[in-house]
Amino acid sequence: MQYKQDQTVLTPALLELFKGGWQKHRVLYFGAPCGFGKTTAARALLAGRIVCERSAMQPDKLAQPIPDGCDAILVDDVQMLQDAADQQAVCAWINENPGRHVVLLGRGELPGWLMPYRLTGLLMQIESAQLMFDRAATAALLEKNGVNLSAEELTALQNDSAGYPLVVSILSRRMAGGRPYSDRMADEARREMFFHFETAVYRRFSPPMRRLLVSLAPFETFDAELAKLVSGDSHVNELLSQLLHETSMLLYDNIETYRFWPAFRKFLLWELRQDCTTEQQDDIYRRAGLYYELRDDYLRALDCYSGSGDHRKVSELLVKNAERHPGAAHYYDMERYYFALPREDVLRSPALLCGMSIQEHQNP
Repeated sequence: MQYKQDQTVLTPALLELFKGGWQKHRVLYFGAPCGFGKTTAARALLAGRIVCERSAMQPDKLAQPIPDGCDAILVDDVQMLQDAADQQAVCAWINENPGRHVVLLGRGELPGWLMPYRLTGLLMQIESAQLMFDRAATAALLEKNGVNLSAEELTALQNDSAGYPLVVSILSRRMAGGRPYSDRMADEARREMFFHFETAVYRRFSPPMRRLLVSLAPFETFDAELAKLVSGDSHVNELLSQLLHETSMLLYDNIETYRFWPAFRKFLLWELRQDCTTEQQDDIYRRAGLYYELRDDYLRALDCYSGSGDHRKVSELLVKNAERHPGAAHYYDMERYYFALPREDVLRSPALLCGMSIQEHQNP
C-alpha cells in the first residue's frame, strides 16, 4: 500500500532523525511503550512510499512473499515474535532485500536477535524520547482539532501530559467541542489513559504477571528479592525478564534495580486499588516492611509498616532503632513516625519516651 499525507503531527527533530536514518540505515526500529504513536508516526514518516505491512500478531503472514515494487517492509508488534522461525523470517527479509528498508515497531527494548544489525550499523533505533511531543507539537495537534489555548493553558496542558502523545491526543479530542482545559479534564484524560492501558497492555498479561505488577506498584524502585517477597511468586526473575523483552514499561537503573515507566506506575497504583482489597494492600506493605527491616533500612521499613497500618511494628522498629542509634539525628529523620504513634504506645516504652523527649528538645 502507499501511505498518503495526513494530519499527523511530527516534530522537526523526529523528521530530521528519520530522514538521516533512512539515508544511512536499512533497518529502523521504533521502540516505545504503548501510546507513543509508533504506528501512526511510522506511517506518516513513510508517506509517499509503497509499503508492505505485516503484523507479528498474525505470524502466518510472515511467510508470505514480499510484493515487488515496495520501498519498505513494516512489521508491527515485534515484541510478539518469540518463535525462532518467525524471527528468522524477518531476518531473511533484511538479508535478502538489500534494496528495501525494513521498519520494525515494538513495545520493548531492541530484541537480542536484532542486535547484530545494530552492531554492524545496519539498524537505527528510535525511542520514546524522540516520539514525545514538545510544546510546539502539542499546540499543532490541538490546532488541527480546532482548539486554541492561551499560553498559560498550553503550559499547564504540556506539564500535565508531559508530552505523552496518547494523553495529548485524548485531550485534543475532548476539547474539540469547545470545552476549556481544567484539572477535571486532566483527570478525565488520565482515567481514559488508564482504561486504554488496562485493555491494550495489562489484561494481555497472564494472571501471575498481573499479580506481580500490582504488588510492585507502591515502590519507586525494587529488585528481584523485593518482588519475590511481596508477590510470593518464585518465578519472579522469569517474569521480569519477560517484561523487559516485551514492553518498555519496566526500566532498570542498574543490573539489579528496576523501576516502572512513571505513567504506567500511576496506572498500576490505580489498578492496585481496583483489584486488591484493603487487607491485600496492607499485606503487600507489610511484606515490604519486613524486606527493608532485614536490610536495616529502617526509614523505608517504617514507611511500609506505616502504610500497612501496623502500629505495633512501627513501635517495635522505633524502639530497636533507638537502642542501636541513640544520636539525635536518627530521631529527627523519623520524627513523623513518633508523632503518628498512639499516645498509650509511647507511654509504655521508655525508649519511645526518650525519643519523644529528644524530638521536643530539638523542636521547642
